Amino acid sequence: MPSRRAHCSISRAAAHPRGFAAFLALLTLLLAGCTADEPGRLRAGQPFPQLRLSGLDGSVLETGSLAGKVLVLNVWATWCPPCRREMPGLQRLADAAAGRGIVVAGLTVDRDLNLAREFLREAKVAFPNYADPDMAVANAALQVVGFPETFVVGPDGRLAARLVGERNWDAPEMLGALEALARGEPARIR
Repeated sequence: MPSRRAHCSISRAAAHPRGFAAFLALLTLLLAGCTADEPGRLRAGQPFPQLRLSGLDGSVLETGSLAGKVLVLNVWATWCPPCRREMPGLQRLADAAAGRGIVVAGLTVDRDLNLAREFLREAKVAFPNYADPDMAVANAALQVVGFPETFVVGPDGRLAARLVGERNWDAPEMLGALEALARGEPARIR
């Protein structure tokens, strides 16, 4: 079976004419060898930033309050086809992981939050979702390089994995790896 690692690498800025020049400059840097592992970029093993996220439902999540749990934070957008495709799998993961020390959450970068809410309702996605319409968290704190991008944070508050592109979140091996991480064991999350 072919790997399903598709992702949307075009930034929202590139979708607008005035952002096209910035997009071309970014593309040039990427083609010149700039990678997600460049110095200064959040990498596995580093402390995950303390974030305060506003929920689409009015709730607030302080990531620091999840100490002792695994956080699977998926950064997505409705305009990203791979993001939309992987949402049902994330919901199945959230259902399977309930009560196992694993928290699944989404962070939409959509400007139109009603559109994001509508998509989640139609897709029957019930896990908590938060909003970053100006992409301040995605760009500054997380330095997202593509969509979807998922950050897996261990119970110790350190980044365990940073995954760009669509994944099969409800695969048994994914749940097994996340459960191992929740128990404090080494886990290979891909």
